Amino acid sequence: MAEVVWTVPALNDLERILEYIELDNEIAAKKLAAKVFATTDRLAKYTKSGSKPKELKGTSYRRLVVGPLLIYHREEAERVLIIHVRRGEMRFRMSDIIERE
Repeated sequence: MAEVVWTVPALNDLERILEYIELDNEIAAKKLAAKVFATTDRLAKYTKSGSKPKELKGTSYRRLVVGPLLIYHREEAERVLIIHVRRGEMRFRMSDIIERE
């Protein structure tokens, strides 16, 4: 099994999003956090989970959808690195992923 490693920028992304949701609904924020970590924990066993959307073609990155969030990750040796988390309605920029490593 692989080790799932959250990068500091990805944790900061998630924290910022959850804090925003928590302003209106603390329970929803906690449920979303639990769902995110349950989903990403499964990457230890299923390292190739998620899709390779067109904007990630030719790279080793994948994207998981944990509505309303998109979680970008890649496999590296015996690890899966969580690189970036964003809300689905936000515009995708490859620099959000590449510059975080």
